[in-house]
Amino acid sequence: MGNDFPTASWTVTQPWRGIFGMLVCLGVAFAITTAFDMDAFAGVFTAWAICIVPIEVVVGIPWMGGKFPAGQFENPWKGIFIIIFMFMIATFAFLFITRFIGAAGLMTSHAPIHPLMNTWIIGVVITTFFGVIAFGCWPFHKMSLPAKGFLTLLAVYLIWTAGFRLISFDGVMVAPNLVLPFYSISPIFGPGLFAAVAGTPTVMGPAVGNFMGVNPSGPIPWEAMLTFFFGMVVFLFVFVHLGMWPFSKFKSLMVQPILGIVLMIACFAGALITYAIMVWGMDIYPIKVMLYYICFAFGMLGIIFMFQMWPGRMWAGPVGGFVNLLVSAVLAIIAFYGIQGFCSMIFGPEYFVQTGNGYLALGPSGWFAMANVMLALTFPAWAVYGPVFDFWPLPPTPAPPSH
Repeated sequence: MGNDFPTASWTVTQPWRGIFGMLVCLGVAFAITTAFDMDAFAGVFTAWAICIVPIEVVVGIPWMGGKFPAGQFENPWKGIFIIIFMFMIATFAFLFITRFIGAAGLMTSHAPIHPLMNTWIIGVVITTFFGVIAFGCWPFHKMSLPAKGFLTLLAVYLIWTAGFRLISFDGVMVAPNLVLPFYSISPIFGPGLFAAVAGTPTVMGPAVGNFMGVNPSGPIPWEAMLTFFFGMVVFLFVFVHLGMWPFSKFKSLMVQPILGIVLMIACFAGALITYAIMVWGMDIYPIKVMLYYICFAFGMLGIIFMFQMWPGRMWAGPVGGFVNLLVSAVLAIIAFYGIQGFCSMIFGPEYFVQTGNGYLALGPSGWFAMANVMLALTFPAWAVYGPVFDFWPLPPTPAPPSH
């Protein structure tokens, strides 16, 4: 299909190639968002969409952009096959998590997913990034592509199951109703998972989750844990931009599992410092701090997937990484105000308050809507359109110059 590619020079050069990719992905994300009202957007759809991210990380990194399971195809068929494959895995994961973690009777298909579900799903995503990037799929890194990816994903779920015990959801109000739009397969999981149960909102206490003895009544409030953990993955992306500097200067640290452990410690320290400054020092609500983290991730992942490490790749060593981090900060600011304005326009101004400096989110509903536009739609679109589709129908990415 090579003759179908555009031939203008901008199609293979940055930043134009990246700008084209960002416009395509944001256009798709915004178009999907407009199909929902606030309650529906914060409900089952975005929870399912975020379930795509773990398998997407595996496809993009250990499976090298789809070398498994679709290495025999060319684009766009390769990308289409990968999307169908990821949708199947994500749907199974979502139903599994809903059945064993969601606790039947705690959410509706039209109301926001309760915090337990949100925290579980996002925690799996973050743990996947550490398993794949920080630890390089250790101890499965020397296995075949399929085994390396699937076993890493299984390990991620088991590790996060253990870590989930540290979180407290006591006092969270939930509605004892559960309606999922998958009625045709309800015999597989049991009708209780799909039937509405009448009731009034109740306080979530211990023993809500029932998989592997998970009882979310640990010492750490859910919003603090979720925000802190997201801060850790943001620092992991920072080290990716820096080429793992300064650890890359020491060969003894660049082996697994030592590198993974060192990165975990460094990311923990970075998250602790920023959390202390913004939450304890500046008294910012943790979920809003997480939104700031997500916006910074917007910039860093945009540089990685859409701009292919431009402009920092023009400088050697960590200098290029710092340049990219500066550009990422600019993109984060644009994302914060741009997506906030878009969400206010789509979902209604009642979720936001107008100030002299633009829009400021009124409460968690607005923050979660903005986060979902990025987490559930934009980031997955980037990870598919760049590494898997390779910006199709633009020409394939040119090979880097040889030195």
